[in-house]
Amino acid sequence: TPGFPRFKSRRSYTTFSQSIDTRLGCPLTGDVLKVPGVGSVRIRLSRSLEGVVKQLRITGKADGWYALLVCEIPKPPPWAKTGNSIGVDVGLEAFVTLSNGEKTPKSTFLRQKQRALKRSQQALSRKNQSSRNRAKARHRLALKHLTVQRSRKDFHHKTALDLVRRYDTIAVEDLNIRGLARSVLSKHVHDAGWAQFMGILA
Repeated sequence: TPGFPRFKSRRSYTTFSQSIDTRLGCPLTGDVLKVPGVGSVRIRLSRSLEGVVKQLRITGKADGWYALLVCEIPKPPPWAKTGNSIGVDVGLEAFVTLSNGEKTPKSTFLRQKQRALKRSQQALSRKNQSSRNRAKARHRLALKHLTVQRSRKDFHHKTALDLVRRYDTIAVEDLNIRGLARSVLSKHVHDAGWAQFMGILA
């Protein structure tokens, strides 16, 4: 049911997506992207396109705007079987502990940036509301949080890829992550990012 109307800030909407009609062809020509309803914009490509473009997503982050082109490609062939199985246990002392005793050290990205984040947050709190200096301080704080977020995600991807390459069957414990995130260890649980790691591994 709809609730009470809320104020819509200009920062509330940072992502929108549009379906691409394949009959009109690829919206990308060289380094020029045609955004329906917006116009043509120049972009910097991170990789070459593969397959047929089905959807366009525009998302804004602290360090700029990104265009994500969702493409349909043929299903890749599966990797060769290894015949190995493993059980995975996530924790706070070691990020991953395997059933064979192997451990992966925990990430410390938030702890490394904690002091800088605290200073940036204090600087933001001292700024006057709706001032340009406050907007600049908010942007500097968002960049620091984005660095921690990307470092954590990169660590999760590399850890999951290493497990998938070595094992055919991976069993993961069923954790109540939401319940643990509300406990006294909530800061450490959020820093570990178990839910994101589980999703990448799956």
